[in-house]
Amino acid sequence: MSFVFTASDWQKNIQQQVSQMAAAFYARKRLYSTLIVLSTAVLLLFLFWPRPVVLNLPGLVQAQEVSNASKLGGRVRKIWVQEGDSVEAGQILIEFEDDALAAQVIEAEATLEQAKARYTLLKRGAQPEDLSQARSQVQQASEKLQLLKGGSTIDTLKQAQASVQEAGAQNQLAQDALQKGESLLASGVISSQKLDSLRAQAQGTRSALDAAQARLNQLKKGTSSEEIAIARAQVNSAQAAYKKLAKGSQAEDLIMAQADVDKAQSALQAVRDQLDELSVQAPIDGVVTVLNAKPGELVPPGRPVVTIIDTKRLWSDVYVPESSLGGLKPKMPVEASASVYPKARFNGKIAFISPKSEFVPSGSGRASFSEESNFRVKVLLAAMDTKAKVRLRPGMKLDVKVVLEP
Repeated sequence: MSFVFTASDWQKNIQQQVSQMAAAFYARKRLYSTLIVLSTAVLLLFLFWPRPVVLNLPGLVQAQEVSNASKLGGRVRKIWVQEGDSVEAGQILIEFEDDALAAQVIEAEATLEQAKARYTLLKRGAQPEDLSQARSQVQQASEKLQLLKGGSTIDTLKQAQASVQEAGAQNQLAQDALQKGESLLASGVISSQKLDSLRAQAQGTRSALDAAQARLNQLKKGTSSEEIAIARAQVNSAQAAYKKLAKGSQAEDLIMAQADVDKAQSALQAVRDQLDELSVQAPIDGVVTVLNAKPGELVPPGRPVVTIIDTKRLWSDVYVPESSLGGLKPKMPVEASASVYPKARFNGKIAFISPKSEFVPSGSGRASFSEESNFRVKVLLAAMDTKAKVRLRPGMKLDVKVVLEP
């Protein structure tokens, strides 16, 4: 078989090849144009796309520092800490001598117990022994009045002496019973009501002894019209007390008795508060930086004796120009670094933005802007770095980085 190519066939073949080459050329041209346009667009986006603004603000590490003193002062008895010691809030740091106030506390406690006992007696009502004591007081007052009216004789003096001896014996028995009852109350053998009864009985026998002794003294001394008038008033008072006791306590009596208890309680608390002021306690957790006292020293009231710094809750005040203030918000995270620890980073957050512009203090670590107003921003800082290897200390210089979104 043989192939024969004519001139027309050859021309057609050449035209097809030229057309294919032209189509390929124009395709490549369009591709290159597209690539150029895309590259230009990416470059423009890169150049003009908004970027975050980073503020680098110098500052100083700060911490709360508290100086503590005693309102009362006094002579230092003991110092429990030294400078550099870590302490907890409420821990006793220094104690002053408290002998005089301790005695006042004991006296106030006794007054309170008496007021409570009287209130308890009034609340539960008169007991047979209470009525018996009241009748005895009326009888003793009446006998005293009769003796004063009739004058003293040898027999009356002997009777008075015998009464003193008998009253003394009765009082001794009552005091012994009360002392024994107080020891038994602690072990739960007797009730508090029984102890109140023993205490009232002891007070009654003591009153009877005092009355008997007073009567004897009066008989020895003789009687005057004023003394008779006083004795008559005592009889009336004893009779009124007996009638009132027999009738029972009234609501107003309980109110007055409760008021006496409250008053005694307040007096005791006031003395205890003063006693608390004789020890200086740590107001916060922290480290003792200043100790301005020594054992035996007489410290005046109100003089600071201990200074404590909180090394855990740290912050820094940085100053932001007004042009960058709009991007700041409370609780916004920040990152801080200290020149002494070049590789360490400390987390933090914005706690406070001042509502008014302020002058930049000379010790803030930066110079004041000449054209713009500056606003103080408080930044809370973590004491330890992100890797828990180093710790910030108050007074260190910082660089605080804040990233503002575009």
